[in-house]
Amino acid sequence: MKRIIYLSIFFGVVIFSSCKETPPIEPDVNNITVNNDVKDSLNIAEQLAMLNKAGEFYNVNMKILDGTTPIEGAEVKLTSSLDGELIELIEVSDASGNIIFDEVTVGGNIIEIKKEGYYSALGLIDFKFERGYNYEVIDDVVAPITKNESAIIPLYNKGNGTNTAKIKGKVSIETDLTNSTTEVVKNQLLRADFSGNIVNVSEGISFSEYSLNVEGGLGEAFTNEEGEYEITIPTGNDGVSVNLLIPQLRLKQKLAYFPTDSEEPVLDSVMTTFGHNSMVTDIPFVRGVQVNVPEPEAAGRGFQISNITKAGRQMFGINGGYYSSYRIFSSNENQQRDEMEFLFTPGSGYETIPTVEVSDSTGEGAELIVLGEHAIQSVTLDSSAQYTANRWINFNIRAYYSTSYGSEHYNIFYDNIYTDANGEITQEKIDETLTFAFENRDWFGNNYGFYHGYQVDSIVATFYDSYNTEAKSKINISYDTRIGGLQIESNGENYTDPSISFKGGNPEEAANFEMIEFKTRWNFELDNSNNTSPYVAMPSIGFEYLEENEYMTSDRLVDENGDVKDLSQVTESDAGEVVFADGENYATFFYSVDAPVSFITEPTHSKAELFLDVLNGQIGDWNVSNLSTGRGYTEKFTVEVVPTFPEISGNGAEIQILGGSIKGDEYIWDGNYNIKNRGEGYVHNVNYAEERAFNISANLNNLFLRPQEEFIVEIDYGTGKR
Repeated sequence: MKRIIYLSIFFGVVIFSSCKETPPIEPDVNNITVNNDVKDSLNIAEQLAMLNKAGEFYNVNMKILDGTTPIEGAEVKLTSSLDGELIELIEVSDASGNIIFDEVTVGGNIIEIKKEGYYSALGLIDFKFERGYNYEVIDDVVAPITKNESAIIPLYNKGNGTNTAKIKGKVSIETDLTNSTTEVVKNQLLRADFSGNIVNVSEGISFSEYSLNVEGGLGEAFTNEEGEYEITIPTGNDGVSVNLLIPQLRLKQKLAYFPTDSEEPVLDSVMTTFGHNSMVTDIPFVRGVQVNVPEPEAAGRGFQISNITKAGRQMFGINGGYYSSYRIFSSNENQQRDEMEFLFTPGSGYETIPTVEVSDSTGEGAELIVLGEHAIQSVTLDSSAQYTANRWINFNIRAYYSTSYGSEHYNIFYDNIYTDANGEITQEKIDETLTFAFENRDWFGNNYGFYHGYQVDSIVATFYDSYNTEAKSKINISYDTRIGGLQIESNGENYTDPSISFKGGNPEEAANFEMIEFKTRWNFELDNSNNTSPYVAMPSIGFEYLEENEYMTSDRLVDENGDVKDLSQVTESDAGEVVFADGENYATFFYSVDAPVSFITEPTHSKAELFLDVLNGQIGDWNVSNLSTGRGYTEKFTVEVVPTFPEISGNGAEIQILGGSIKGDEYIWDGNYNIKNRGEGYVHNVNYAEERAFNISANLNNLFLRPQEEFIVEIDYGTGKR
């Protein structure tokens, strides 16, 4: 055997053709020898590479036949590439057509066969490389299992040229998606694959792309200008199994598409892969017609909110409510109402009802009436009159108060009391009768009471005996007076920081009204003094404020009449400045203790967009989508309808913009338009072709050709993968 080694700079480094791991198989120990040279290698892969380079894994036996006749003298060259070296093994078949290759190196193996009077042939060999098949690993040392592989390979006699068949057809492709014509593949070599005629192939090897190695001869053909080809196939006398070697192509394809970093389509040629192993890429939809709309003005910048100050408010009643809302009752706990928090304690021991004062640097007009409340502390009998003995008589306690009609009274207590044998009332009976009242009823003990806000002048106890109406006992009633509440007579206006105090009454403990929080709305100014460019569209304006320890935002305002409006409703541009549209003054809708912080989002001007459809070459709005009215225009604009790219057809269409409104300096289109002329010649999609996968018209897996047969195979590369 002749073994030739070349240094190659153009072959890739391939250690072996297949390295799929399989579960370990217990090898035949009689067939395993451990090469001591590899025991000290660093890892398994290095050991495999060293053993492969030494040819430890494979021997190959081949038989070369012409039909069933052995061919003597056929030269067979087995080439492999390993670590930059090109290794050639050359043998010549004996009288039985047999050839034996010992110590075959695995890696990019190519087989070439030639013999005078025969067509030379060329093919690929793939070797199985699996643990348990051609090697084993014992204690981290690779032990080769040398395999003897075999195959019977045909060679075709030139003298049998009349025993031929033909494969022919046309090769089409889509290299231009923007037209309606399918292109063809020109001057492309197609070759027949005779690998199916290699038989009795053992387990460890496989053959592919076995073709006749003749230039311009049998078994191959170039496509012509029309994309047509015709391959003559040698069949021998008995026919031949054949397939086609259809190459994968890398060609530029013209199409319209949207780059990943742009919303504008481009028309360009993009490198595309075509072939049976290529998936199909979706074809982009790019409208064939576009509506050119002018750009709006540049957006305004620099607007500010300034001079945020408290807005004066009513002292009370800002949240409305029922009758009780017009009174404030004292308590020993903090209270919240009318957007304020306060502590209003009642005091005690007042001799007379005090007056109340409301003070504020800005507010005026609030009127309050102090509501006294009373609790009887004791009812003492000074002397009893003479009543009918052993009889129930009436016992009343009344509160007297003054009205415009004179003195009136209110019954605090009503019951009957029993006189003794002497016809007198005793303290014991009084205490017994009032026990329940002192524990449970208003106006007694710790249960203070009042009557409709009238000021009590005195509390008097009386006894009434219908048999002796003139009898009058002397009763002393001791009661405590404190501040039970405030009657709101007028809410006042323009208050920003009020305080409430009480004067007079000579109390033992004075009542107190401590204002903890008094929330107000906020006035502000629209400040254009720092504008750097004029405004057309309005900025987004809002306020952030603190409420119950949580930051809130709002863009709602109230006008001087209390009508609530969004800030965007009442602002507009005037001569490039942000102003209130109606000239009114506004305050924030919300109330807060601390001044809010304004935040402004500058406007973004955007070009209006209108996407039209095309049907039968004319524009229309049958499937209009993604219409955008744009922002920042100062006047109604005009548009132009044009093909998306100059080289795309279409002309004559006209559109008129209709409708819209004016707000300040800005024209706001509402999306209405009129198609004056639908034009002609426009295309729906710039990419005319539809997605199409690689396809061949016949199944070549089991193709067997006999002499003189013709077989048609149309090849369509489709639209490819970009």
